[in-house]
Amino acid sequence: MKKVIVILLLLSSFAFANDYELFCSANQPSKTIGGNLASLLGFNLLSKNIIESILQKEIKKETGSKFKIKIKNFYGTNITNGEFKSLQANSEKYEHDGIYLKNISINTICPYNHISFKNEILYFEENMVLNFSANLNNEDLVKTLKAGNLNKNLTKILKKASKYSGFYSIINTFLPIEFPIKIDEHNKATLKIQNIQKNNEIIYFDGFILIKKNK
Repeated sequence: MKKVIVILLLLSSFAFANDYELFCSANQPSKTIGGNLASLLGFNLLSKNIIESILQKEIKKETGSKFKIKIKNFYGTNITNGEFKSLQANSEKYEHDGIYLKNISINTICPYNHISFKNEILYFEENMVLNFSANLNNEDLVKTLKAGNLNKNLTKILKKASKYSGFYSIINTFLPIEFPIKIDEHNKATLKIQNIQKNNEIIYFDGFILIKKNK
């Protein structure tokens, strides 16, 4: 049953994807020389693995939480330029800055994504749009509310929901809620919670994250 609910939440999030696709870049991956040779030599796979490792390391450094990162490349040596088709990030447990979550799944929406690393700083060369889903139990909710770092409107909704069983049937009338979040010391984003549901004492929610490109 839980799997069915998670699938439904993900499907519902895709229904609103078109709004966020407006932020996607119209750029195409740059043409590369020697791409086929690089692929044959395994250079692209090695580069992809290195970038995945760098991202995992950066997230661990910033949040203390482990994420498994998977990137899909275009062709040739685009990945060495920081250009890629898609990114998927998953974590079984997230505990940082007063936020306690489980089973986080994050996926890029845009067909073209571009990041770079300069002086050990992560830059977003294009807007990055992602959809996400996660869940938390009552204990996680209590700890998160106690920390007091959530958006005020969301805190009010969750406090009401924690007191009244059945409140989740109407909770989505208060949604969506948008609020700023911190990616790292140099990058911020907007998080939009689209849906919140509860089943067997587990709270499921999903939405979108918009990371605007660095100017």
